[in-house]
Amino acid sequence: KDMDLEDGILNVNLGVPLVIICTKSEVIATGESMKYFGPRFDFIFKKLREFALRYGASIIFTSAKKGTNMEVLNSYLKYRFFDNDFKAGPEINNKEGIFIPTGYDSPNLVQQL
Repeated sequence: KDMDLEDGILNVNLGVPLVIICTKSEVIATGESMKYFGPRFDFIFKKLREFALRYGASIIFTSAKKGTNMEVLNSYLKYRFFDNDFKAGPEINNKEGIFIPTGYDSPNLVQQL
């Protein structure tokens, strides 16, 4: 049975799980980068979430330097590709450790930014 999805959700189905991985997330909150990213972050993040919704992708921000979301990324990839157990929940409040799994986001949540 087909499911009706809201406009903007999975407009392009590539048939494979997509994960958008934003590396070096620690740069967002430091020094000169904060001057650039600070005022623009919400706009960039909104556009990234809209893109992920269109393609049914998940989003994860990682930092190898700080170890942010590295274990979550490893577990999530194993879950998506090998159907392993996965227990981590979404995180949208910590700019350095954002994690939005496939199916969590919606156009209504994105518009609230």
